[in-house]
Amino acid sequence: MDYLRNIIQTLSEEDINNFKTFVNRLKQKEKRRDLQLFHILSLQEEFSPRQIAKKLDDHLKMNAYHSIRKRLTKHLMDFMVTNRLAEDTTASSSVMGLISLSKYLFEKNKPTTAWNYLEKAEQKAIDNEHYDLLNTIYNLQIEQTTSNTKKDLYEIISLRNQNKQLADEEEKVNIASSMVKQQILEYKLNGENVDFNQVVKSTLKQYGLSKTITARPKLTHKIVQISRGVALATKQYHEFEPFIIKQYQKIESRSEFAPKDHFYKLSFLYMISHTLYRNKKFKQSEHYLETLYIEASKYKRNYWEQFYPKYIMLLSAVKSYQGNNEDALTFLQNEFDKNKHRLSHEDELNILLNLALYYFQNNDAESALDILLSNYHTDHWCAKVVGKEWVLKKNLMEAILHYELANPDMAITRIRTIERNLGDILSQKPYERVKVFIGLVKQVISKPDIVSQQSFEDKIEYSFEWLPMEEEDIQAMSFYAWLKSKITKKDYYEVLLLLVKG
Repeated sequence: MDYLRNIIQTLSEEDINNFKTFVNRLKQKEKRRDLQLFHILSLQEEFSPRQIAKKLDDHLKMNAYHSIRKRLTKHLMDFMVTNRLAEDTTASSSVMGLISLSKYLFEKNKPTTAWNYLEKAEQKAIDNEHYDLLNTIYNLQIEQTTSNTKKDLYEIISLRNQNKQLADEEEKVNIASSMVKQQILEYKLNGENVDFNQVVKSTLKQYGLSKTITARPKLTHKIVQISRGVALATKQYHEFEPFIIKQYQKIESRSEFAPKDHFYKLSFLYMISHTLYRNKKFKQSEHYLETLYIEASKYKRNYWEQFYPKYIMLLSAVKSYQGNNEDALTFLQNEFDKNKHRLSHEDELNILLNLALYYFQNNDAESALDILLSNYHTDHWCAKVVGKEWVLKKNLMEAILHYELANPDMAITRIRTIERNLGDILSQKPYERVKVFIGLVKQVISKPDIVSQQSFEDKIEYSFEWLPMEEEDIQAMSFYAWLKSKITKKDYYEVLLLLVKG
């Protein structure tokens, strides 16, 4: 395995262009072999080391090739570290910068100024519960106690020991979180029902964390976030809902959400709103979304910018599934036009997909397709940003839209693209029904008259293993509604609303 190639393959088109500029920042050269190597390793086709060396220069020796690789690796590491620091606006990045500055000042014999910045780092780390960084800070303070020390050595050692206990608790929570994830996945693999509350409760007891975790929203959030990741992957929203609401209410009842915990409060509110939406409890989802909107405007502006795009996407989805598709479309389009210059790539791609769906539900397939085609990024790039499931949905929507616009050849091309490029996820258990659905869509595109046959209608009904209505995945219902509308010759959006209402 070529690890350098693996790293390069994770870069976006924008990252690739920025890296080339970064490498040439000190000295511009017409021909750079390290950049030539970078280009070769960024290609989809994979080559052996000797093939790559020959592409660089017919007479290049392998020793020289490995030197070029080392130079490229160093440039790449420097670029990624610089990039990460520039993008990371969190407190941890700021604390690490202050620690680094303090070390520099100690080395330059400026102890008074160094201690000033080190104490700022300490306070910021305490405020944001960065106990791992506090260990570094206290160890540095102990090391520098002779340099115009403002604190007593024994006081620092005492603080360091107290902090070590908190840091150890975080490490134990990390282990417990992984154990929770593993146990839930094992339940699902064995086809057993999952009780999130019971799994978490027993795991916390095993690691002696039952009291610790209830007193610290950050740790509760970590456990919940891990559990949610499993729920998203397995579509187990029905089981996840009571668990996350119970954890949130526990913290709320004790008024434990301090200003420093505000991010975790907002994250809880969004996760609950999203879970209720996926469980078709739209009014309850709206209630939590209203609270999220109010809370997001408090404290730090970057919290608003982080959560507001998620708020507008989820609120528009709730509006649409309540029969207000026109309002959902207008609201999301206006907010997108107003805020797109501040959106992350992930938010922008998700909004485009949602807009396309609302245009389609508004019987405007042409505008829906235009929206999807306005995304100029490749599927490969999109998969790295938002995952393969997003790419699957996008291609499936394009296939259906091309069919609706009387472009059956393009529709079949999109289906074949899915089969060729996304076969790996279609073979996974959570996507078994998607694979069946794609096969049925392919039949409709190839033989449109088949939707009038009773045998095809029967085939659809028996092809899927349906869950009880309250547990059925809302996005699965959205795609199924299209097939149902073709058979019943009714409006797609009307059919969708009937299915969702049960």
